[in-house]
Parts: sequence; C-alpha cells; structure tokens
Amino acid sequence: MGLSRRIVGLLFSAFQLACIGCMPAWLKYDQMAENLRFSRAVMATNNFNIVVYKNQWYGSGNKLHVYLDGDGSPWTKNGSLINNDPTPRQYLVLQLMSIDPAPAILIGRPCYHGLSQDSDCHPLLWTHARYSQQVVSAVSDALQAVLKENNRSELVLIGYSGGGTLAQLVAEKFTQTRAVVTLAGNLDLAAWVQLHDYTPLEGSLNPVERPPLPGHILQIHYVGSSDQNTPPSLVKGYLSNKNKGEIRILEGVDHANGWLEKWPSILFELDKNF
Repeated sequence: MGLSRRIVGLLFSAFQLACIGCMPAWLKYDQMAENLRFSRAVMATNNFNIVVYKNQWYGSGNKLHVYLDGDGSPWTKNGSLINNDPTPRQYLVLQLMSIDPAPAILIGRPCYHGLSQDSDCHPLLWTHARYSQQVVSAVSDALQAVLKENNRSELVLIGYSGGGTLAQLVAEKFTQTRAVVTLAGNLDLAAWVQLHDYTPLEGSLNPVERPPLPGHILQIHYVGSSDQNTPPSLVKGYLSNKNKGEIRILEGVDHANGWLEKWPSILFELDKNF
C-alpha cells in the first residue's frame, strides 16, 4: 500500500513537471512577475480590463517609471494563424523593471494577460490594429487610473520594441510626461513593414506621423547595433523627420539580447537627467 502511494506520488510529481510546459502564456508571465515580487492589479477602463504590475517601491515619491512591453505573440505558426493569447513569451521587460530602484509599473495591453476573451476583445487589437487609437486610449486610461490612486508629477515612459511605439503615442496624452525612453522601439511603422515585407498595420497609429512631442520632454531612443528587427536606420529615419530626440546605438546588442547587461548604465544616465 505504501509503495503504491509512493508510486502515485512520483507519477503526480512527474505530471506536474510535464504540465509546466502546458501552462498558458499569461499564467507563466504572472508567475514570473510574482517571482520578481511584483504585485498584480486589474484596472477597469471604459471598454477593457488592463493588467498592471507594480514594484515594491510603487507607493513612494513623485516620479513613476511606466514600462510597456513588446507585442508579444500576435501570430503563431510562422505568422499564418492568429494567436489566441498574445501575451509575451519572454520576460525581458519584467526583468528590466526588477533592476529599477525607482517606483515603477508595467501596464499590459487590452486583451493580453489572460483577458483575450473579454467581450470587447478582437484579434485586430493585437494584430494589425495593435497600436490603434482604441489600444492607446485603453493603456492611457489604465495609467490615468493609476495616477488617481497615487498622483505623480513626473512620468518616465519606457517602452521595449512595440512598447516603444505605444510609449511615444501615450506620452502626448499626459502633461506629467518628463521623458520617453525606447528600447529597440518601432517608431516608423510604414518603414518597418516595408523593410520586412509585412502586411501594413491598417488601423494603427504611426508615431512618425504624429505631431512632435513638446520640447521639454526628454527623448532617448536606444537601439542595438546588431538589431535586424528594428535596425538603427529606422530610428535614425524617425529622428531625421520632424521629431526631436537622441539615439544611442549599443554595441553587441540585438533585438532581444544584451539589454539586461546595459540596463543599469541606462538607468544611471536617466537618473542624472532628473
């Protein structure tokens, strides 16, 4: 009898380990956030629920760092099928925020983080219209709800990849915005689509076509020298148009790798400006 129970216990443990790989992407993301000691909240906006992760210093000071993650996984099967759960499968932005000693939050996107079945969700919101006015408004509404909880006079928007796109679009909506920092940010959608021969992102707002941000907002755009997804030329094209800002090309960094190693020095530079 004891042996049978032991065998059952071993089989159950093996089953648990096997099922870790079967967990939905949003739950894995949540677990990583919990492991990094972030708290999770759900902000109700006019049309969507938005997941917000807060670090342990969230409640202090007048400054708030606002992190925006990349596009995650809108597509599956090499782009042939729409993914049911677009939540990011990698945790770079969570890891970056874990290094940050400033009060910080990470704002998710509508329909991400286990909310893709909400009534107003539609696959367009994480595919072609992933940077639409609807998405920008939802993210902005979530940030506004955060500010009602704990008002801040200085916002620093930090966006990785497609999160850089959103950071640039959200920044103009808040008078408290003091800086926009993009990491491998996609700031010219038309040029990016043309570079990769992708389908145009119909319904999305293109930062390069927006009015320039006010001059008092610091803009620093970091890009890896080895980034093939969003190469330095795209960021240079954005800045050579009508937009102000600085570009920092980081050697030995590509779209996904090298950011963690560079992040402490980037935070140090940012802190010197405030």
